[in-house]
Order: sequence, then structure tokens, then C-alpha cells
Amino acid sequence: MHRASNHIKRGLTLPELMVVIAIALVLAATLIPTVSSLVRNAAVRESSRTLSAYIAGARARAAELQRPVGIWLERFEDTIDTTNQITQGSALLRGGPFQTLNIHLAEVPRPFNGDFANSMARVILDLPSSTARGFPVWRIQFLNCPSLTLTNIYSPMIKPDEVFQIQFEDGGEFFYARRHTVPNAQTLSPVFELVTSSIKRIPKAALAHDPLPGLDRAWGVIGVDDNGNGII
Repeated sequence: MHRASNHIKRGLTLPELMVVIAIALVLAATLIPTVSSLVRNAAVRESSRTLSAYIAGARARAAELQRPVGIWLERFEDTIDTTNQITQGSALLRGGPFQTLNIHLAEVPRPFNGDFANSMARVILDLPSSTARGFPVWRIQFLNCPSLTLTNIYSPMIKPDEVFQIQFEDGGEFFYARRHTVPNAQTLSPVFELVTSSIKRIPKAALAHDPLPGLDRAWGVIGVDDNGNGII
């Protein structure tokens, strides 16, 4: 015959339960930063692998085409949604709005549009040269507004006597221009001149409304007539 047991199992006491909870909290406080670091580093490693894959792809494509092929990083500004902002690393990136990057193969690179987000170019009429040559001579000044400071003072991007194309308005036509061998004596900056034979009409958006400080007031051009001649 079996006798029924009236023994009742004892549960955890309050102090024991508090000890268990304290141990769990200590473990969580120790493991969560470690796990977060691993996840963050995994994202960095994945981005590094993606970038390396694009670089390798560009090299393979260049070998296939026998001409230069590169990559470009496309940035998107987002000053409202800061969810994906970088909080660590270089001070140039940390906390700024320019965070999201798209990577593309650059078989045909986009036209150069300046070293800064606010870079601009303007066209002025060189009256002394125009008078001497007998036709309008247009000079290009590459500026960093709003201070109108000349940029690329000794830039090797466009070498002396090289001919290049420049576009003054989105979707507009391209104009041929040339960099002179001798820099401007007043500013020691490169002198760029539009090739007159390529000019039909200078876009008004590119024309100077006031000259640079220290230059002749007569250099300021406020518009053009139907033939593309400067109106002072």
C-alpha cells in the first residue's frame, strides 16, 4: 500500500528571486554592448566587402574595355530623418547629414561640377582683350560663393592650353573653353577663356552681375543681346 505524500514543494524566496534578477541584469549589461558592437562591425565589414567588390568589378571592366573605368559614390542629403546618421569615426562624417551612399560603376563619369556644393562659374567680358582682338572675349571665373573666393588656384585638373567643354545650365549646350598658360596677374589664378567660335548665346544665369573686388567695374556684364554681345 502506498501512502499519499502531503509534502509541498517550496518556491524561491524574495531574496533568492532578487539575486536571480540581479544576475540576469548583470549578464544583460555585459552582453548587450558586445552584441551591439558585433552587429555594428558586421555592417562595416559588409560595406567594406561591397566596396571591394565594386572596385574589383571596375578593374575587371577596365581590363575588358581597355580604358579607364571607376566608381562613384552618390550622396543624399537628409537633414530631417537622422536615423542612419554616423555617430562614430571621422569628424568629417560624424553627425553630418551626408550619410547615405549609392555606389555605381563609372564607365562614363559625370561632368565635373566643382570642388564644393556651392561652387559656381560665371562669365565676364574682358573689354581690353575684346578691343584688341576686335571680337568679344569671354573669361570664365570658377568661384566658391557666397564669398566669391577663387578656387582651384593652381589646379592640375585642367592643364595650360588644354581645351575642355563647360555647361552653364542644366540641359543646356556645351561651350568649348581653354586654359591659358599665363595666370591672371591680379589674382594669380588660372585664366579660362571661352572659344568664341563655339558661342551662340551666353546663358544669363552664367553672367556676372558685379565684378570681383579690385577688378575694373567695366568688367561687370549684366546681360547679352540677341547676338551674344555683352551689355555693360
